Amino acid sequence: MPEDKPKKSEIDRLKELVRKSGFPLQIEIASRLYSARTKRNLKEMEVSTGMYYLDKDENKGRELDITARIPIQYNRILEGKSLGLTGIDLSLLIQCKRMPGNAWVFFKTSQEIFSAPLCTSVLDTLDWTPRSHWEFAFLLGLHYEGVIKTTLYDEYVLDESRSNKKVENLFEAVITLAKAVSYRLDTTTESLRSTLVRFANVPDYAVSCVNLCYPVVVFDGKMYLAEETGLYGEMNPVPIDHVCLFFDFVSGNYRPIQFYVDIVQREAFDRFFDKVANDVEILKKALEGSAGIKFRKEVAKALSSHRMKEAGILK
Repeated sequence: MPEDKPKKSEIDRLKELVRKSGFPLQIEIASRLYSARTKRNLKEMEVSTGMYYLDKDENKGRELDITARIPIQYNRILEGKSLGLTGIDLSLLIQCKRMPGNAWVFFKTSQEIFSAPLCTSVLDTLDWTPRSHWEFAFLLGLHYEGVIKTTLYDEYVLDESRSNKKVENLFEAVITLAKAVSYRLDTTTESLRSTLVRFANVPDYAVSCVNLCYPVVVFDGKMYLAEETGLYGEMNPVPIDHVCLFFDFVSGNYRPIQFYVDIVQREAFDRFFDKVANDVEILKKALEGSAGIKFRKEVAKALSSHRMKEAGILK
């Protein structure tokens, strides 16, 4: 006797549950990134969903929605040939939140905030100063310059039928990114350290790469900026689609980090990524220019010093 077909009401219920989940938004954003590889001439960009990271607070693996790695190259002459070498790995770490019934409100403050991406290189692994790779994080013209910046936010439920009825969604997304970024920086450092141990004569160009992280929250919901009016305590909320949130992450199982998160409304993601693509061009020019030359010289000095210490020549 054939099995009964699922009732239509069950299928409808399943569709509704999937629609309310974050997966449609995650798939949509990943698809936009795939399309951007051709539209923005970023054919080397790698997009993946479901990146795992270690949550040290819970001592378990967790999943980040989307990562996009953009290798940025510079030209170097080796043995008479011009080769394209990766000088910067730009990683977008993206968490998606779909809450159409919620509003995220950001409060404009008088505090002056200078934002920059998190950054590391082999100079951190070797504990070498100056950390010349930081010059890439503070380049003029990066997208942070023109974005509203804040440290204060709140979340409200406007429509319970289109909400999970929680008001910690933004906080949870930012905490997830803090832990994922920490994991990415730690594993990068460990990988570089392992390379230096395994390959005693590794050439400087093989480790002359800067790692930049752009944490991003994509939100399918309402976003507002609350600006002060003439009355004390009164705020005038105006719709926005992109804000940069400064966040100070402290946990007993992590080193404290301060970082900047791009909060982007779903509809504005393509415009945001246009700015990222422009950042790539700025970073590429810096790699070919004085910042890149200075960084690669520092890496060569640091490696030379490291090897002399390993050989007992330097203390």
